Amino acid sequence: ITLQEVDDGTERTGRVDQVAVLADLLGYHGVHGPHRPYQGGFYGNAVLTRLPIVAQRTHTIPPASGSALTVHEVQVQVEVEADGAATASLMKGADHNKDQSYFLHAVGGTQLAQTLFPLGEMEKSEVRAIARDQGFDNHDKKDSTGICFIGERRFKDFLEQYIPARPGAMVTDQGEVIGEHSGLMFYTIGQRQGLGIGGLPDKSEAPWFVLDKDLESNRLIVGQGTHHPALYTNCLATEAPFWITGAPELPLTCRAKTRYRQPDQDCIIEPGDNGLVVRFKQPQRAVTPGQSVVFYSADTCLGGAVIERTWNQDGEWLE
Repeated sequence: ITLQEVDDGTERTGRVDQVAVLADLLGYHGVHGPHRPYQGGFYGNAVLTRLPIVAQRTHTIPPASGSALTVHEVQVQVEVEADGAATASLMKGADHNKDQSYFLHAVGGTQLAQTLFPLGEMEKSEVRAIARDQGFDNHDKKDSTGICFIGERRFKDFLEQYIPARPGAMVTDQGEVIGEHSGLMFYTIGQRQGLGIGGLPDKSEAPWFVLDKDLESNRLIVGQGTHHPALYTNCLATEAPFWITGAPELPLTCRAKTRYRQPDQDCIIEPGDNGLVVRFKQPQRAVTPGQSVVFYSADTCLGGAVIERTWNQDGEWLE
């Protein structure tokens, strides 16, 4: 159950009670959390997802668990040492279509062992069925596609409140100026919508995509074609990685994703100058510096790192 509210500046009632009912149905009691308005809307889903929650489960759980509860759709596997210390591995949620392990890859095993994820073992259809049976009016509400902490607002509108826009030239990969961008922070690699450059004379009807961002010259580099070669890279370098249960021995053959909901991709992880070097078996489309690459062994999330740069490298894949 998500508690995303309409962005109308009003404080709607009844949602906190519904959270308590759902928690009780899942085997928890004593659930409480902040309930507050914010400028431009209401932090409905902060009740469970972003702010501290206190819960005590009514049936047996591992001794290391029990201090926090969140509706992130992941699972954990807790291990308790002889001295009583506990840590946990992060696992994909049972509903792989809703799995959120990508977003939690930088949470440590000790913290995971002290957190409860009741929805991680359930399919989304099961959660909706509980809500329907209990008379929740949002049991069939359309899934939210907005960023949780800004709601269903345009991301550009949100950024403009905090970062001054700096317009600049929009150029092709051949250096031809074909327009003006409204600020590099409003665009991401591989973006097609919102460029405003269709129907140019002497150009084909193929769609335009963001290929790169030149921060030094404040230029947005674009090109035509869904499969433009500049959109594909097979290597990346990262900042210092975070490993959930300790650093593995490198080099490591595993799987990775560079964005949420991307299928896991075969890769090799090697030590880098300041972080890691990741080489993919197949070229990857629209890998974006500043986003995270997250690593998996089957359904276990190993950790991840922020992407610094990308490139293409010839050579044979190392099995």
